[in-house]
Amino acid sequence: MTSVPDLPRWGIVLQAWRLLIEQSGRALRSAVLPFLLLMALHRLGDIVAPEGFQLIGWGLLTVVLFPVPAALLLVPWYRTILSAKWPELAGRPAQWWYVSFMLRTLGLELMLLVFQIPSAVAGVMAMEGGGAPDPQLTGLGSLLFLAALMPGFYLYGRAALALPAAAGQGDDSYGRSWRTTAGAGWRIAGIVFLIWFPFFLLNGMVSVPAGASPGLLSAATGAAIDIFRELAMAAALALVYLHYGTGRETSVWPTASP
Repeated sequence: MTSVPDLPRWGIVLQAWRLLIEQSGRALRSAVLPFLLLMALHRLGDIVAPEGFQLIGWGLLTVVLFPVPAALLLVPWYRTILSAKWPELAGRPAQWWYVSFMLRTLGLELMLLVFQIPSAVAGVMAMEGGGAPDPQLTGLGSLLFLAALMPGFYLYGRAALALPAAAGQGDDSYGRSWRTTAGAGWRIAGIVFLIWFPFFLLNGMVSVPAGASPGLLSAATGAAIDIFRELAMAAALALVYLHYGTGRETSVWPTASP
């Protein structure tokens, strides 16, 4: 659809990390309240300790609650990055843009959850018998997870420019994002994977061992990983959005004054 050059995958990933390092002070100033909310969510999960198919219900609840801290954290962060091209975005947006951002985040997170359900069901069934997990069902769950990973990231990447568009008071429809990223879906999926994978590994390394009781430190660690993952992912998506340089001029919303 577009005549812009191909997305430089590694260049965008490296630039996203550089932005996060260079703008870390500004990013972390807006991260205090989202961190506390995410920490409370992690701690609540530890206390509730869902088991079996309750885990899927808990996953749905966290997806529904996640857009609130995500908007508080990421709307200012997106606007900081986008203001390099559109200086008027250095100001605060009208409140309805936070609502729009939450709705777009919810839609994307629900889509990812749908891709995770088959592997989650297999994982739950592997533990149903008690004792040691069923190795065949465990293997099936892992296989389903890997099989859904890149298609899920592809669909997410094609629609995810709705997030920087919402933060930047532009056309934040999924359709606009889908049309804009035509021909670049797998490149964006690669960018999303390269940002996500280190945090996936980190989560595995710091997870509480089986039989241990998680505490406040575990909740704080999980929330911190969430914060830095979302900031890094948003920086990458903002750079993709800037790469196409489109969206704000077709906004259907009135532009808020800074």
